[in-house]
Amino acid sequence: MLDAAEEVILREGIASFTLDAVAAEAGVSKGGLLHHYPSKDKLIATLVSRTIDQWSRDTQEAIDAEPPAPGRVARALMQMCLASPAKWSEQSRRSSAVLVAAIANDRALVRPMRENHRRMLEQLRDDGLPPGASEAVVLAIHGLWFEWLFGLEDMNPHRLATLHDTLERVLHPPSSSTRTVKSARVSNASLAPDPMRRDERSHP
Repeated sequence: MLDAAEEVILREGIASFTLDAVAAEAGVSKGGLLHHYPSKDKLIATLVSRTIDQWSRDTQEAIDAEPPAPGRVARALMQMCLASPAKWSEQSRRSSAVLVAAIANDRALVRPMRENHRRMLEQLRDDGLPPGASEAVVLAIHGLWFEWLFGLEDMNPHRLATLHDTLERVLHPPSSSTRTVKSARVSNASLAPDPMRRDERSHP
């Protein structure tokens, strides 16, 4: 019934869809539909919760699959979202489109999405990374989601791999000791005498 509701919303728009249309799409009686979802608002709220709950479960499974170490949550998000174009399925796009339509139709429905996002940010704050690193990962994934949802860019393995590698460098910048050694080398090189430079004091 929820899949049928998604199909009706995508086809007719969230402002125009009816429980009669959902029942017809699902092949059930309206009474059977009302037994589970007594109102259109309840049905839409359940669609929103289903999408957010699935995202939350997928995220936690990805985190559990990562070994404990600084950056575990950020790496899990990258693995979940950037490992393969197959992660970005047509069914996920449909559910995301319905999620956006539902929130645009009723701003109160953004609350569970906001709460889920807050929990994720709390995990990222305890992820042991430098300030801004985890945020860069999340913002990159959000931007990718926006492009994908509205069909602005294609998903392909090369693009995802390039983004993954770039974000890996954000998560694992050169250590401070490495930067110090490099800086010292540059400084020492600038102080070393140039054998090709003429000493004007000795040779006026």
